[in-house]
Amino acid sequence: MRISKEMRKELKVWADKVKERDCYKCCFCGSGEYLNAHHVIDKQYKPLRFFLDNGITLCAKNHKFDSTRSAHNNPIWFVEWFKEKFPARYNKLKEIVEEELNKGEK
Repeated sequence: MRISKEMRKELKVWADKVKERDCYKCCFCGSGEYLNAHHVIDKQYKPLRFFLDNGITLCAKNHKFDSTRSAHNNPIWFVEWFKEKFPARYNKLKEIVEEELNKGEK
């Protein structure tokens, strides 16, 4: 996905808001270093691209580099962890996705 300069700016604002909401700490390990804002549901899914509940603050290790427990290297594990840790946010995302899917069926 090619990201325009404008979208890059919008994603930066979104990421800053996600990190602020999460008190500038990794939601998995509590680290305050090398933080990233991760999209729970990929940013290519436009209805949730800038939705704050679709973001979570992760340190670089838990975002991409841990081979067993990173959001990118083990997405099924990550979603299960997210569902258990943040059930209200998980359910809100699920509801939005289901609504979007139902729109497409009509």
